[in-house]
Amino acid sequence: LYSMYLIKAVQDALADTEYQLVMMSTDNSLEKENHALKELAGQDIAGIILQPVDRVDAPYESLKNFTVPIVLIDRYLEQVSHPSVLTDNFVATRRMGQLIVAAGYKKIVHVSEPLQGISVRLDRHDAMKLTALENGLGFTLIEAEGGRGLTPEKITAEIDGPTAFFAANGNALQSLVTVCKKGGLGYPEDLGLAGFDDWFWAELLTPTITSIHQDPTGIGRQALELLLQKIAGGDFNGRLEIAADIFQGDSL
Repeated sequence: LYSMYLIKAVQDALADTEYQLVMMSTDNSLEKENHALKELAGQDIAGIILQPVDRVDAPYESLKNFTVPIVLIDRYLEQVSHPSVLTDNFVATRRMGQLIVAAGYKKIVHVSEPLQGISVRLDRHDAMKLTALENGLGFTLIEAEGGRGLTPEKITAEIDGPTAFFAANGNALQSLVTVCKKGGLGYPEDLGLAGFDDWFWAELLTPTITSIHQDPTGIGRQALELLLQKIAGGDFNGRLEIAADIFQGDSL
């Protein structure tokens, strides 16, 4: 759903230009992504906005041979010199970590989709782990694709004194809320709960959930603006991070 917000922002921003948007979905599959890029290489296109599947650069060596401008969105690559636009994931997660520390928790459980080398997931994990270690908190990582494997028993087993669970994306947050409801676990009574709210619903729940709100509209528009600049001959190849907001709810 979050990717759809990005796509809509790009599409809306294109309305006043001569360009049209063609979308290709690769289902987070590196194989499908490579196939799509090979197809695009032979097409008459003005530019590409790419949400890369992997952080590792090797699969993207072919991008260096593209003659059309490319802008990365939501994620970045380490060495390939294309501009990228994304949330300030490391900074935003650090800010959330400090809120958890200030609330008096002694352990953080970081719940994420499998890290799998994806830059966004790694940055959020590294930021929260660093914050926990700097402040003497325990830290545990749970990788759960689509929430599979998350059960009330698994959550309860991780609670060791004042424990906060941090959901690293919208899927993880939805899964944690569902599991807590099924297991009769209350927040903040039994555990603290916070996370990335990709769908802007956490503040509608009772109790409201302390959450990080990204700006997909701003990210999408900025990515298109950078692409249009590249098409016109611009040479910016850096990383542009868009600040996220934190909604302070009643879950910590």
